[in-house]
Amino acid sequence: MDFLLYATENPRNLGSIIRTSVGLGLTKIHLYDEHRILENPEAAQQTDAVCRRNRRNYLDIVSVQNPIEFIDSYENKYATLLSPRSKRLGISDNNFEFAEDGLVIFGCESYGLPRAISRRDGVEKFVIPTVDTLECFGLAEAYSIIVFECLRQHRKLPEYRK
Repeated sequence: MDFLLYATENPRNLGSIIRTSVGLGLTKIHLYDEHRILENPEAAQQTDAVCRRNRRNYLDIVSVQNPIEFIDSYENKYATLLSPRSKRLGISDNNFEFAEDGLVIFGCESYGLPRAISRRDGVEKFVIPTVDTLECFGLAEAYSIIVFECLRQHRKLPEYRK
């Protein structure tokens, strides 16, 4: 299972996503960096500190130059819809299953995923169900929930260390 962050805007969200990825044992994530967030010196320093500790590389952030070609290279593709406007477009089934060789795509904070991706042939859309008082989860929270669920479904969660 691979994960693509499409045009993440907020360095703090990226930092949370990286910490979640390292904590759950992922070795790489893919990033289409439209907003050049990694060029921000503060973001780059925080990212480097989380990704590498004690000279050990914990997480590779793989740059994606052409997101459409990258997405099309996967047979199983899942678009994460976070906006309350998107609830009618995606599946919010409690039994949603991710293919082990799939790609989960997360859109940016302000506008989500462009239609060229979310409505692309073969892209299955889903929504994290929420109670009526909460419109949607933020990007970092949704990422944590979805990555955990993908790993749980494929029995790839890290072992608990005491």
